[in-house]
Amino acid sequence: MRRSQGRWIRRRSYEGINDIRATVAAHEGLRRSFGSARHQAPSLTSTSIFHYVSIGEIPDLAKISWRMLLIRRDRQDDPSCGGREATESPILSAATERSQELEELFQKVRRGELMPDAAEAEAERLGFGKLANTPDPSGFDPMKQAWWALPMVIAWIACRSPEIVREYWDRYRSVCVEWHFCEWRERADGPVRGGHFLAPRRPATISSLYLAEKRNWENGSSAAEMTSIDDAKAQLWAALSQNEVQAAGIDTATNLRTPIPDHAWLDLTTIEERGREVLRFREPRGGLSSRGYDDVVFRRQNILAMWQPRRPEVCEGDVSSQIRPDEETGYMPLYCAAHWIATKGCTLQIEPLDLEVWKRPFSQLLSRISSNEVAVTGLREGQREKIEGHIFAGISVDYPFADTPGELLLGSELYLSNCRYVDDKHWRKGFNDSLQTRYGCKWSHLMVLKSDVLRHWPFSSPENENSTTPLATKTGAPGRPSSMHLVEREYRARGDRGDTKASIGEEAKVLSEWLRSTHPDAPRLTPKTIANRLRQEHRMRKAQK
Repeated sequence: MRRSQGRWIRRRSYEGINDIRATVAAHEGLRRSFGSARHQAPSLTSTSIFHYVSIGEIPDLAKISWRMLLIRRDRQDDPSCGGREATESPILSAATERSQELEELFQKVRRGELMPDAAEAEAERLGFGKLANTPDPSGFDPMKQAWWALPMVIAWIACRSPEIVREYWDRYRSVCVEWHFCEWRERADGPVRGGHFLAPRRPATISSLYLAEKRNWENGSSAAEMTSIDDAKAQLWAALSQNEVQAAGIDTATNLRTPIPDHAWLDLTTIEERGREVLRFREPRGGLSSRGYDDVVFRRQNILAMWQPRRPEVCEGDVSSQIRPDEETGYMPLYCAAHWIATKGCTLQIEPLDLEVWKRPFSQLLSRISSNEVAVTGLREGQREKIEGHIFAGISVDYPFADTPGELLLGSELYLSNCRYVDDKHWRKGFNDSLQTRYGCKWSHLMVLKSDVLRHWPFSSPENENSTTPLATKTGAPGRPSSMHLVEREYRARGDRGDTKASIGEEAKVLSEWLRSTHPDAPRLTPKTIANRLRQEHRMRKAQK
């Protein structure tokens, strides 16, 4: 019985004791486990309880309890303790001294004698480890949650970033233990002190979103594509009042969770109660009613359908970053295979925003995959595995550079979601091809075998490389030829001869004039278009000199 009680107390302490009763229980269990009057845990008096409640911080005390409880053992089973009659124990004495060292460190930070950075360094020196704690974000993916709270939804509309949404997820915030500044008094008539306390992050509110927005503007770190919090909230309220999205909350009148009707949003406003965001009705004569909704949540898929993720920036005509099947062996992202087909071996300049550009290449690629002529793999639960081809037979496609159709986001059908390949960093962070349903991702990071792609679409064969006949190409309009491949060939020849200019702008002018004089019937290319296409390669050539 005593062992199970100790485990319960340790678990409560580790999660962060957030009420007086749990704190008292933890310390009473600690005192019982040490037993000896000579080695008791620090007493928790009514004065200290009042102090911690008055400043709203308990976790320091819980942390001390937890660290001391980690070394708890049954004194009956420990011969060094001498049974229940023993009054001396080196282990217990050392534990008490360690707890006192930690408490003295906390007191110095509370009184402002030490700053948090200095306290962390001292804790490391004393062997306590890191005091503040932020968990691994990979274990907290908001995109896998079926329901989002109100601050999470507004953060998404404003930023369209899963990382930022995570910062306003209360489950994640509750395990982020950080230093917080607070002014406090030791006694009712004592002097005001200022110091830092360890505590979990407070629940997310809309005011915390406003504060973060203000800091971003002051620091100059606000992205141009971000929507202001005011605009994000206004967009959400408009969609809710028109029944385009729905929310549910706990009705204060019935204490039951119910859908919030669309007409109610005309009179609902947000306020903070006990540190949490709630909805309350405005009274006709002014003021706020006690009626409203607590713990308001939204279905994530409905929010994503209304405010879709921002795609990576489109760089027209840029194929330099694409992985090719004729370079090395192994696997390549599925998007890169479709891009290889669409550009006929990276020899064409396409208009990526034109949906028709992608339909035929994806149809050809998926046909080969579904008949097991092109091998495909994906990540599921962190493990890469081969995916059976029949899964891709007749599958719906969410094409790159296009908004995801609402019927795919809200339906139960498995579909292929495609995303442009930018670089390996973006690809690993979530901008990749995946198989999705409305309930989440089934396989991500889809890749196809390079040798299979090259066998069925051998655009870069030696015959084509040696041919002097230009390949059929596209620019913006279907069927319109391009001469970029001629410019690229001349540019590389000039590089081999050592004739390239130092500036890409000057080199582009030379190449544009060369194209006009050497190939008068070929489509014209402006120096700006040539410079945008060759800039990365030009930098690499200069770096190699």
